[in-house]
Amino acid sequence: MSIHIGIDEAGYGPTLGPLVLGCSAFRVRDSWVPSSFREVLGDLICDEASGLPDRLPIGDSKQLYLGRKNLLALEAGALVFLAQGSHPARFLEDLVSVGAGESALPWYRQPVLDNSGRELPTCVAESLLESLRTRLFRELPGRGLEPLPSRVSVILETQVNHSIDSTGNKAAMLLDHLEALILDCCAGFPGEDVEFHVDRLGGRWYYEPFLRRLFPLRRLLVEREDDSISRYQVTESGRKLCFAFEVDGDRSFLEVGLASMCAKYVRELFMRRLNAYFRKIRPDLRPTAGYPEDARRFLRDIEDCIDTEQRRLMVRRR
Repeated sequence: MSIHIGIDEAGYGPTLGPLVLGCSAFRVRDSWVPSSFREVLGDLICDEASGLPDRLPIGDSKQLYLGRKNLLALEAGALVFLAQGSHPARFLEDLVSVGAGESALPWYRQPVLDNSGRELPTCVAESLLESLRTRLFRELPGRGLEPLPSRVSVILETQVNHSIDSTGNKAAMLLDHLEALILDCCAGFPGEDVEFHVDRLGGRWYYEPFLRRLFPLRRLLVEREDDSISRYQVTESGRKLCFAFEVDGDRSFLEVGLASMCAKYVRELFMRRLNAYFRKIRPDLRPTAGYPEDARRFLRDIEDCIDTEQRRLMVRRR
């Protein structure tokens, strides 16, 4: 048995809103072939939103995103794997702790409540979530997969800017947060072999210096570095840590697709709160997803609603 971990991000490019790293994990049999997961799990999962309610969509979050008014496919996958406790998630805070900087950003403080006084789920019936969760967690171990808790790491705008100031650029900032997540995952599975599948970060090919910084004085083997995948193996205290940074990893690996969905879903919940906060001040305000061109429009529309300090806290550096 070994641990397979998928990592992907959502919100690297936008001007507004948080950057979110998603992380999913499975304990797998050594006979498991990651690239064949769709064949092995074809009766349980699919790659299209239309597969619900019979199968759970898992894959590239960009393909499963149906728009901010309909988070159906993203929500189903994210809540099945992010919320694995005995109590269903009712609010964003049940899924994630946003950490330092929270109090400085008032647009994230208030949930967007439905008629029953809760925030989640936004559109998926709880009975469907429970049915999918029960079936998957019953069936997956027999297919060689034990689901482990998924999670997300949220980097708020203030934290993004502080990290860019510290590291010098956005790419280095992302690697810094990825480093913390990888080391935390390694510590969480002591003595076990761990295989990381990470959706490739931008156009970066070479991760050897990054991994040598994470694992000094460890044996590191570069297996492959090309335009499609970068693979490495680290030997640490008798166990193997394998790393694959792959183009379109969210389509090739179950764990990366799930991580992508969790990250995108949680970021959408943050943006939902941000838009709701400013629409209370200006009801006719058109919502934003936070990407550069529309963010400029949104900032113009709210320029008389925020002061200079709030704008500084709100806008991410490029």
